[in-house]
Amino acid sequence: MMRLPILILLAAFAASAAAQDAHLLQQRAGFAYREMQQAEREAERAEAEAKEHAAQVVQLRQQAETHAKESQAAQKRASAARARAAEARKRYDAASDQLEKMKSAPAATP
Repeated sequence: MMRLPILILLAAFAASAAAQDAHLLQQRAGFAYREMQQAEREAERAEAEAKEHAAQVVQLRQQAETHAKESQAAQKRASAARARAAEARKRYDAASDQLEKMKSAPAATP
């Protein structure tokens, strides 16, 4: 008969331990679930940010290409303008030389 109370006591302890284990497992599962949700939200935010930055990179590359083309066009215009200026300088110098020769030549008498 003495065995029965001990068995009941052991069963109560086992049930209590199982209940505590179940409670701890439930707490761990709840914590892990919240942690998982937070990590998923962070991943979604990071993915959205990565997409935004990738779009900005594409836009900046396009702008860089546009600016490079505009720079090349401006350099061509500058080179053409310098060539025109050099030609105009030659014509000016020639006209100035002729004018000086005319001024220094004696006047023709009739």
